[in-house]
Amino acid sequence: EEERKAKEQEEEERLADEEEERRAEEEVERLAKEKMAQDPSTRPMPSKHGYLSKRGKIIKHWQQRYVVCLDGRLHYYRSSRDPTPRNWVDIKGASVRASSMRGKPHSFEVEVGKRTYFFQADTESECREWIEAIHNETQSHV
Repeated sequence: EEERKAKEQEEEERLADEEEERRAEEEVERLAKEKMAQDPSTRPMPSKHGYLSKRGKIIKHWQQRYVVCLDGRLHYYRSSRDPTPRNWVDIKGASVRASSMRGKPHSFEVEVGKRTYFFQADTESECREWIEAIHNETQSHV
């Protein structure tokens, strides 16, 4: 009985996560179209951008992503040339800190509600810069 309930709970969480991702993807597409329509000279400058490794949510492997910290969000792309973000994370009110993940130096985590996102920079100084930029972004958009 407990195992059945646990499986049902797991399935409900999986479906809720899929729905959340679907809504996020729709929002990303809408925002991308909106941004592309803007005059490039009026687009806001990101507080930080560059390549990071990001750990996947379901399949826990790490992938290189181009990340842009802008407007209280972390937008992540497959590459810097990709016009449309793969997804984004609303970081308003999030907490960010260095991570002591084994085998992943220069890593940090961004906790948003019940979800924790894991990123890894190439260097310690770059990791500190990302933590500071994300922290500042979370504070300026609360």
